[in-house]
Amino acid sequence: MLRRHLDRGDPRRHRAPHGRLRLRRSKPVGDDLHGVVVIAVGAAHDAPTRNGRLHALSDHEVQSAGMRWTILRPHAFMQNWLGEFADSVRSQGIIEAPIGNGRVPFIDTRDIGAVAAEALFHPEVHAGHKYFLTGGEAVGLADLAVVLSDLIGRTVTYRPISIDEGRARLKANGTPADQAEAMLAIAAYQKAGGPTAMVSDKVARILGRPPRTIRDFAQDHIDWFKTPHGSLAS
Repeated sequence: MLRRHLDRGDPRRHRAPHGRLRLRRSKPVGDDLHGVVVIAVGAAHDAPTRNGRLHALSDHEVQSAGMRWTILRPHAFMQNWLGEFADSVRSQGIIEAPIGNGRVPFIDTRDIGAVAAEALFHPEVHAGHKYFLTGGEAVGLADLAVVLSDLIGRTVTYRPISIDEGRARLKANGTPADQAEAMLAIAAYQKAGGPTAMVSDKVARILGRPPRTIRDFAQDHIDWFKTPHGSLAS
């Protein structure tokens, strides 16, 4: 499998990797090798965000690596909610983000993993394909607040903040300036709507079942929003 090397600890420490892709070979397929790699949605050399342009370089590296490949391009991860969102829900009953009323088809990373497994075990079907992966519907963070309110049994409110507020908070938290600007560029893109709200049917078509919903995710990880030390669901 071709993969980026990520910290496997607390998910709130995970950040989109920057720089060059480190490739690790695995899973021989006959005389060939087949690699599956996850590259950010919106990767393009003319992408509006630096993150998208960097991932486009990784896309090129994978296709030039001399092996069969399948590229997965997932949208925003639900698991990212287990950091600051979970903290603020526990302590204040609020979710704050600079995406306004933007609607995004967030995806559970377990569904990405399931698609990756299918691609690895069936390269004859998936080699040479690029799959845009999303959840089953585009949702706003106000929808997440409603779901959490129902599951926790107390009101959770979504409060949009400005890009400038988001920048100030990232700076206060010690986020490096280049990472902060990359995150804010993605937030602005999500706030604007349009392409970032597009839903793909690839998860359902490949797995033969619908992708997990925000309620599915919240139910499986509800302890993160109720206690400081929740556990990751498998």
